[in-house]
Amino acid sequence: MPTDASNSVVGEAPDAADRTSGNMGTIKLFLIVNAMQFSYTGLYGCSKELVGNRDVDLVQYSFVRFSLIFVATCVTIWRNSEAGFDILRLPADSNLTAPLNGESPPPYKSLLTVNVMSGFIRNLLVAFGVSVIPLTLNFVIQGTLPFVIALLGLCLSGETVGKSEVLAMVFSFIGLCLIFLADSTQEKDEEKEAGKRSTLMGLLACIFSVFLLACLSLSTRRLKKVNYLTIMFWFNLVPTVSLGLYVLTLSLFYGTPFLPNFDLEIGLLILSAAVLHMLAQSFLFRAN
Repeated sequence: MPTDASNSVVGEAPDAADRTSGNMGTIKLFLIVNAMQFSYTGLYGCSKELVGNRDVDLVQYSFVRFSLIFVATCVTIWRNSEAGFDILRLPADSNLTAPLNGESPPPYKSLLTVNVMSGFIRNLLVAFGVSVIPLTLNFVIQGTLPFVIALLGLCLSGETVGKSEVLAMVFSFIGLCLIFLADSTQEKDEEKEAGKRSTLMGLLACIFSVFLLACLSLSTRRLKKVNYLTIMFWFNLVPTVSLGLYVLTLSLFYGTPFLPNFDLEIGLLILSAAVLHMLAQSFLFRAN
């Protein structure tokens, strides 16, 4: 974590060990963010294959994916956490949250609710969006995330953005646009099919998902003193229970299958999507 400049002595050069520690922290954060992006890229590809090309039901697919992540999170808490499941207790002490512009922070439960619901709705929107629009177009839309986070961070929490961060965001977005423009021959048949299947709705879903991910990132920053496994537990419990009840209701009253009808290949795709999604969640919460 970067050292607060206000704590340093004016005119005194920073210690070499402090500089090394700061550089290592920057490199570690860079690697975590890139690992998160790589995991999300794989998740988008699996979702596209399952929901878009294999016609797997979106709700059933999401239910199985979140259920697998939830079970894996519980096992991780049970095996690796010294406090065990006691870390899941929601403290009433609002001092756990970081202050916002010197004001009293909102309650812990409110922040966690925003975090969980933003992620839940966002993942459903992305899974639907990538099923009807080309993946390259989704990557360009998701590439606007740094701008949205910077804008919301400036408006909501007074965060400032330096010139280097602005240049990095601009060049990153330009690179994504060049990739999209250069991809003139890829997935032509898929684009035609997407035009027949509510392309506008898919675009709106992916665009709105960017704003929800920005809200997720900002709320996670204010929960930085909370164990990331605690956030992941509630983050996956809510969609697992809600989607499970929805699928169970359809199964009881309309006779639809509780789980998607999948062969070994589709099962491996769903498992791969769950693993990639769990890695992406972990990297996202750690980075923020």
